[in-house]
Amino acid sequence: MSRKLLLILILVTSLGISNAGAQTGITVETNFDLFEQGQMVMVTGNAEEKSVAIKVKDPNGVSILVRLITADSDGNFELEFRISQTATSGDYQVIVSTVIDNIPVISTATFEVVGKTDKVTPAEQAAEEKRRVAVSSQQQHSVLRWRHRSSS
Repeated sequence: MSRKLLLILILVTSLGISNAGAQTGITVETNFDLFEQGQMVMVTGNAEEKSVAIKVKDPNGVSILVRLITADSDGNFELEFRISQTATSGDYQVIVSTVIDNIPVISTATFEVVGKTDKVTPAEQAAEEKRRVAVSSQQQHSVLRWRHRSSS
């Protein structure tokens, strides 16, 4: 059964069906937007369903990673992988898909890989992490305000 689901999800992501993740309950992000060859990438997200297919494509559109993972009881999932030392520089796409109520749902995230000669400095990564935390904090604050208003 899981092999069949994986094949369906891979087919769906290959067809380029539009990103409905924002409206229907699947999210994905990476721990940074910029990576150096050889670094670890953490893909995290949340889905309404337990089985989640993750595909990573390089700048040429070639799939470099395909995994079927299981979300935890809260729908959270994560996958960690190392970027190849010889990875092509450019923008990579993370495509996460699942099936909700018999409808394929896809969400995407992108990150950039730079060559070791381009060097991502610790200060650049720290600044990126600080920006992510600020955005995440603003989003959480908005959700709390919305929850507070709806419970009043």
